[in-house]
Amino acid sequence: MNKRIVEIAEQNGFIHKWQPPGEQHERLQSLEKFAELIIGECLDIVANADMAELEGPDPEDVLYVACKQVEKHFRDTK
Repeated sequence: MNKRIVEIAEQNGFIHKWQPPGEQHERLQSLEKFAELIIGECLDIVANADMAELEGPDPEDVLYVACKQVEKHFRDTK
């Protein structure tokens, strides 16, 4: 189980220390799969980022463009 996913799940109330271990494990497995799917989408977006938006060859520009495209993908409600 990914430690960071567990921390985020606890911080956001998806699992609680008072839950039975079996129930916690089932929820964590579901959350981990969900996180893997989101991470996979992010990696696909970054790998296929449209670099037409670049203004120069600066590596920071590449990261900025990729980050903006991930943000748009997940925050766009249309």
